[in-house]
Amino acid sequence: MFDRVWMHYAPGFGVIRVSTVITVLLMLVWVGILRRRPALAVFAVAGWLVAFEILFNWSGTIALGWSWRTSARDTALWGGWVLAAYLVGVRPEIRLVGLAAVFWVVWLVTGFHFNLVGNPGISWPAEAINEATKTALAAAFLVGALKAPAADPAWWPANLWLETYRRRAVAADSLAD
Repeated sequence: MFDRVWMHYAPGFGVIRVSTVITVLLMLVWVGILRRRPALAVFAVAGWLVAFEILFNWSGTIALGWSWRTSARDTALWGGWVLAAYLVGVRPEIRLVGLAAVFWVVWLVTGFHFNLVGNPGISWPAEAINEATKTALAAAFLVGALKAPAADPAWWPANLWLETYRRRAVAADSLAD
């Protein structure tokens, strides 16, 4: 029953923690609205979520014997988001990545326990280490997004569109003269 307080089913995503939704909203507001970089915010959020899920799946593969094919497939299907975040300027803060890695090692050494909706009972230590790991990695991506270069890369679709529009405007002005 208590699991429904902090975890909910989200269509298209599966079971998601309320803390994850709050973190996503925080990142989108801070980077997307306050810093006026909505696309960068989306890449930072996607990079963080995908990085966490890929590491989570591989940890389950190593520690609990989950299918390596599933982990490999998910890495191939979703890993591009992490690369895309990097390419648009999101460089996760290395000290926070290190902190997340320390939490992750502790999580693995203690048995890689986690809570699922419907499990009998709640493991508060497992939940605490899961949240600490996820939050440290989220903070790394958030700081990386906040430190991203002010200008988007030249190949960024919006920049390509603006450059095309500018060239057409210049060409139209020269024809009018």
